[in-house]
Amino acid sequence: MFESIKKLFSTNVEEPQPAVEKRVENFESAEKIFEHFKAVTGMNFNKKEEITKNKIINYCKRNGIYSFDELYQKITTSKDAMQKLIDYLTVNETFFYREIDQVELLCEIAKRSHDNFSILCAPCATGEEVYTIIISLLESGVSVHKINIVGIDINATAIEMAKEGKYSARSLNKLSESLIERYFTKKDDKFEIKNELKRMTTFMQMNVFDEKLKSIGKFDYIFSRNMFIYFNEEERRKATNAFCSLLKEHNGYMFFGHADKVEKTECLIEHHIGRTKLYLRA
Repeated sequence: MFESIKKLFSTNVEEPQPAVEKRVENFESAEKIFEHFKAVTGMNFNKKEEITKNKIINYCKRNGIYSFDELYQKITTSKDAMQKLIDYLTVNETFFYREIDQVELLCEIAKRSHDNFSILCAPCATGEEVYTIIISLLESGVSVHKINIVGIDINATAIEMAKEGKYSARSLNKLSESLIERYFTKKDDKFEIKNELKRMTTFMQMNVFDEKLKSIGKFDYIFSRNMFIYFNEEERRKATNAFCSLLKEHNGYMFFGHADKVEKTECLIEHHIGRTKLYLRA
């Protein structure tokens, strides 16, 4: 009996727990996100809004964000949060020896120059274009001591990957075995650019609309391929003028991607060598 009474009084009574508020997802309109992204980067997704919206929703769910309003608050109050979204939305798959006709033309022009020269790749993504240019120049007989090349990209993660210089076999599928052996070191399932080529490069995280762009110097050759497809007319003109300010006045050459629409401007003159289009500084 006493044991029964003891058990009765010693029975643990669970205290009621406060109800856990269930957060409701709200991903209806991404308009504010698109507008802010465009204001910061100059990029718009007019032709890919639905696809990009779904990518943003996926980004939010991965990061415990329940609404576009919550995401907007984060990216407008934190540069780090904005950079993470930029990195997520601007990841572009690329590969070596892409649109190689322009690079081959650069090699022909560069071989005729007796001076050292500088090249800018903007955007440079994860570095494939930069190293393609270096390899092509070296293969065409241009001295390693003549080449100085800078790559910039708005994507901070891509810049770190470019500096690391490690690539999958898929990225190298257009390269011959002899080129791979000459310019790469195989490490596990990756191919790493040799240090001699890395020392010829400078990679920087930068937006082409940044004021500090002017500080990176003047260039003999500028490559900006497949970036203008994300810009409207105003941004294309603004970016073109920014590149003109970096291009050397005498014998400066500008290369755009085949899909890029380039607005007419007083600072660049369209020029054709064979079937390849390029622009000269006016």
